[in-house]
Amino acid sequence: EQRGPIHLLVGGLDFIVPWPQTMRWFRRNCPGLGEVKVIQCADHNVLSTAPQKSSEQIIRWMATPGPKINAS
Repeated sequence: EQRGPIHLLVGGLDFIVPWPQTMRWFRRNCPGLGEVKVIQCADHNVLSTAPQKSSEQIIRWMATPGPKINAS
């Protein structure tokens, strides 16, 4: 069971996991999907191939308050 927003960070040059199909799957199957960010200059290992851009995006997501979650 998902309890918070899910954000998708993908590399535009990812030949291992094709991001267009992945985004479609998430949109159909994940009601909590938040923002999707494609970093064009990155490959499958986004944090390694575009560390500055990807870490800045992750920090923005972490700083954004999400919905209140009932702990019951």
